[in-house]
Amino acid sequence: MKKLDSENKDSRPTSKFKNNTKTRKLLKDEGLDCKMLKLSELEKRPLHEFGYAQNRGGNTGGSQKSSKHSTKEFVLNKDKLKNRSWNDAKSAVWDTAEIDIDNDSGIYVELDRFYINADASKVNFCSSGQIEPNRLGRFLVDIAKVTGVSVPKVFGFKINSKSLGKVKDSDNWTSLWDWAKNTLKEQVEAQKLVQQYVDRREATNACGEYRWLKSEIRDDDAFVASLVKGEMKTLLENIRDMRHDSIANKLDGIRTLGDELGVELDFTGTEPTVMVTEDAEDCNRRYGMLKHMEFGWRWRMDECRADLVNYVNTVDVCNSSDV
Repeated sequence: MKKLDSENKDSRPTSKFKNNTKTRKLLKDEGLDCKMLKLSELEKRPLHEFGYAQNRGGNTGGSQKSSKHSTKEFVLNKDKLKNRSWNDAKSAVWDTAEIDIDNDSGIYVELDRFYINADASKVNFCSSGQIEPNRLGRFLVDIAKVTGVSVPKVFGFKINSKSLGKVKDSDNWTSLWDWAKNTLKEQVEAQKLVQQYVDRREATNACGEYRWLKSEIRDDDAFVASLVKGEMKTLLENIRDMRHDSIANKLDGIRTLGDELGVELDFTGTEPTVMVTEDAEDCNRRYGMLKHMEFGWRWRMDECRADLVNYVNTVDVCNSSDV
């Protein structure tokens, strides 16, 4: 057996033998002297059976291409979206639709290979500019839960569709993101949550500035009750009142959605009941030793409550105008 000359036009790694006897011996020694089937003679099976193509949610599997790839206009099937698996085709949640752009109206999204397109500078959960259908589903559930408004029918237009340009120029059509922003603010006002929202935002911001305002301290009833009347006691009582913990999930959901949509829900004319961020700053100076506290994983309020009470009360009593 000798290797072919490297200058041979056929550069594939091959071998040739001087006679058939050596060929048959090699095949026999290697167990290759059996009858061989050509690939063209083997049974043909679709690729999805081997995990290389999706087959659920309307995808045809194998090499057959879905007709949706040549369609430009769609309507979101919320039932399919709700039950979609990550293995399902992204196109599975979209039904083809015939839309009269000039006379119809609604909310829409842009589609690029059945990803939902969005401006990453405006939609903060879309860092790559594209959103998976399942992530869109979670967003729709959140906006409905927080606002109490049922999300209208959502239409989808491919980015290379002439219809997309028309809906962008039409007053009858609104992008999903603009609709969500407007609905969020309108419902906060309609449900008379503006003051509670502004208060909780102020209280949350104050607590986030200083480690000693952690929940184990500010929410400790025994600690607060043991304090004499002073700046610390007043601060902690105001923070507790302004957090509105009974509706915390709704208020935090509003803030989260606002962050995701890249909007600051700034309700002009509505001020916090108390500017606790400023009061917290004053307390940080007044009770200066608190800023030196270490809160490791072994820290326990039960072990230091008495010392904290003694320290804060001493500062307040010694600085009291009555002393």
